[in-house]
Amino acid sequence: MLPAYKRKVKRAREYIKEALGMCQNPYIAWSVGGKDSSVMLHLILQETEIIETRTLVSGETRYLFPEFDNIVEWWKERYKNLKISLVEMDRVWSTKMDFYTQRKAGRNDILKLLPTQEHDLVFMGLRDEESNTRRAANARGVIRRYSQKRAKNLRGSYVCVPVSKFTTQDIATYITIHNVPVFDIYHESGFEERTTLRLTGDAVRQMAFQRLRMSNPDKYNELLKRFPELHWWNG
Repeated sequence: MLPAYKRKVKRAREYIKEALGMCQNPYIAWSVGGKDSSVMLHLILQETEIIETRTLVSGETRYLFPEFDNIVEWWKERYKNLKISLVEMDRVWSTKMDFYTQRKAGRNDILKLLPTQEHDLVFMGLRDEESNTRRAANARGVIRRYSQKRAKNLRGSYVCVPVSKFTTQDIATYITIHNVPVFDIYHESGFEERTTLRLTGDAVRQMAFQRLRMSNPDKYNELLKRFPELHWWNG
């Protein structure tokens, strides 16, 4: 509760107010249960509850994080005007794509499934501390035009990264004070943990698949049956 932390929270809310004032139809890129985007979502909801969140959900999501749906319900119960859009995409619901095709096409798929031409701003929970790439991107401004080469159908739209200056300790403090629901792994292993809702290459390097094997062997084996290609990543 030092003044420096309070200033960051105050400044984040000011950025959110400014962003909301310059757009007509924003949405929030929310990683359900993720620490950074969940703090951002809570901050935004202090300014407006009439907004949409969008989350890409893959078949492995609920294997990796069985608390996923309970977290979604927590937000729905408390914020009745919040529109939560979950895009369920992959072989658990469709047999048209193999696992590797899904991994490569994931970013393009969400853009096709969720056309964003009608939206003029997206809130994203990207923090400088996470990587040099994100620090460089955020250096262009907390509110800035969205990169055209990253998402062509967002051309002309804006992005706001209100928690970009938060440290991991700031994020943990906010979650603790406001009882924001996040994945159990943060409370069990520390807020330095990185999570993802999909088994990307980064997720494998961060031991997500291996943690599942140790914590829930039955779910691990069930996931292998659904996605045989995962045997290639079976460390």
